[in-house]
Amino acid sequence: MLETWAENIIHVGPLGAGHKIKLINNFISLSYAATFAEAFTAAAKTGVPLEKLHEVVSAGGMNSIFFQNMCKWIIGRDPKAHEFTLANCRKDIGYFNQMADAAQLTTVLSSAVQQSYTMALAMGRGDKHMPMLADAVANFNGIDLDKKPKKAKAKARKKPKKK
Repeated sequence: MLETWAENIIHVGPLGAGHKIKLINNFISLSYAATFAEAFTAAAKTGVPLEKLHEVVSAGGMNSIFFQNMCKWIIGRDPKAHEFTLANCRKDIGYFNQMADAAQLTTVLSSAVQQSYTMALAMGRGDKHMPMLADAVANFNGIDLDKKPKKAKAKARKKPKKK
């Protein structure tokens, strides 16, 4: 029955293990999204062209389908990029943290990741998609990732006035 809609079926353990591994897998992707959001914000703030950051990461070991999907929005402004809402992201990282708390785990990173999504929701962006977390982080820092840098205009030299 699972084969009718599931591409991959991996038995992960006893009852409940599948739900736990889903939360762990989601934690990984939500953390990467938050990291990419901060990285592109840092690039924009420090004058690094977003396209060059995309090019460098794409050529290295951190390239992934997930990174490319994030960049479909961050670089290409594709509104269909990774259609999973920030509200759902916040919900999932909250569930992960609840599971970790129940297991008495110290979760420094997931707590910080949760705050990134909480911030986006506080900004009224719960209905936006995961890659749009980058805009929330950038806007919080006074940056607009959609703004293309303007070329500096050459100053015209004034001719001295004849007396």
